[in-house]
Amino acid sequence: MPDPTLGANIVVSIHQPNLFPRVTTIAKLLLSDAYVPLTEVQFTQRDYQHRFRTTDRLNHEQARWTTVPVHLVNGQKTLLSDVRIVDPQACGSGLYNTLHYHYGTTQGWNIVSDCVSRICKAVAADNLVEANLISMNFMLELLNWPGSVMTDVVQPQCERSVRLARITKTVGGSTYLCGSGGKSYLDEGALRDVGVDVIYLDYSRLQNTLGPSWKSRSSIDLLCLSGLEDFHSTFEECQRRLT
Repeated sequence: MPDPTLGANIVVSIHQPNLFPRVTTIAKLLLSDAYVPLTEVQFTQRDYQHRFRTTDRLNHEQARWTTVPVHLVNGQKTLLSDVRIVDPQACGSGLYNTLHYHYGTTQGWNIVSDCVSRICKAVAADNLVEANLISMNFMLELLNWPGSVMTDVVQPQCERSVRLARITKTVGGSTYLCGSGGKSYLDEGALRDVGVDVIYLDYSRLQNTLGPSWKSRSSIDLLCLSGLEDFHSTFEECQRRLT
């Protein structure tokens, strides 16, 4: 059902919940009125559902992957909601130790440390989706996003563009927001057929703001290394560049 607090003309983002999502992903959500976490979707090893980039504590010019190892119970067809974490308790404590090692002495660690603890508990409980949602919701709340995260939306199993169109309409949306990469797969006709417009965001406009790592920089990396004030100002600049 549409959220009654939302207006008649709302912009909707539909995105897989990521673990400490990229700055580009959060920048998109900030431009939306509603965000639907897409959990009933095929897990992708090369995506950001179970991994993110951290800056090396000894060399800030280098970044490395921090990954939660997972088991795909149905092989490549495994849905994100069905992914199992390998040795979840050890993985949860290892994730906390890794993040504390890289960011424990940074400006933003005290701000994010409680969130990291909650995420690691979710990992230890073998719940990757919950861990991802905690990290995404935390960043949106920290940035005072006034929109709605809509987690109870039915996610029909059908052709991708039709699915996105149906979800957007279900929450009362009039516009679907996505990155420019959507042009390669999105059938705009399927959305227009139900009265939904499409807006593409050109993330390359953020390169001057985010630097060489603009495509993959994680929100936790930006927060910890920059501190809260610069974290806010960076996202404000990202929003200006995207609109």
